[in-house]
Amino acid sequence: MSGWNCTTQSACTEMRLTKERYRKTDGRQYYHFVQSFGEEDGLTPQEAHAIALELAQREFPNFEVLVATHVDTDHLHNHLVVNSVSFQDGRKLHQNATDLQTHRLANDEICAAHGLEILPPPEKQVRQKRMSSREYRSAAKGESWKFRLMNTIDQCMRYAATKDEFLSLMESEGYQVRWTDSRKNITYTWNLLAAVGAAHQRNNGAVPVCQKHLQHL
Repeated sequence: MSGWNCTTQSACTEMRLTKERYRKTDGRQYYHFVQSFGEEDGLTPQEAHAIALELAQREFPNFEVLVATHVDTDHLHNHLVVNSVSFQDGRKLHQNATDLQTHRLANDEICAAHGLEILPPPEKQVRQKRMSSREYRSAAKGESWKFRLMNTIDQCMRYAATKDEFLSLMESEGYQVRWTDSRKNITYTWNLLAAVGAAHQRNNGAVPVCQKHLQHL
């Protein structure tokens, strides 16, 4: 376990003091990323930990980050807990799909520099029905709920590497998705309260940062 811009033993206290210093103690408290590796990568725990520290230093230079490497599972993986407030200037950290894609690309570059194989992003296909002329006019004005849903699905599928990541990204946009093997169709339900809550505070769980070497909790 290591700390970037903080001490391992007192990381939690330091992150809390940073929030209190800038009076930003409400809302999102931290971001949690999980970076995992396969047996075929042949990494030692020390090497895996060094890769996580590189990612923390590159993507969060002005934030406190606690990095922990787990060796008690079938595969090596790192946890990165990032403070939501910068210790340097008090800036609040916000993450969206574009930010996650940036982290993934940075992580892929770091992994490639260490000789790890990077898988290409999976191809995405979105089935779209023809819109009526009325829906098309509404879409042009940004009023069509179908058009908004199609755009949201397209964006989430573009950045999600797995089904779980897609469901999580859709939930962060305020949509509840029912996607099971027993159902022929995928059902999308928009929740106003969930959408407002998501806009104010994105998922408190872990978020993905790369195509191959990261798993979503």
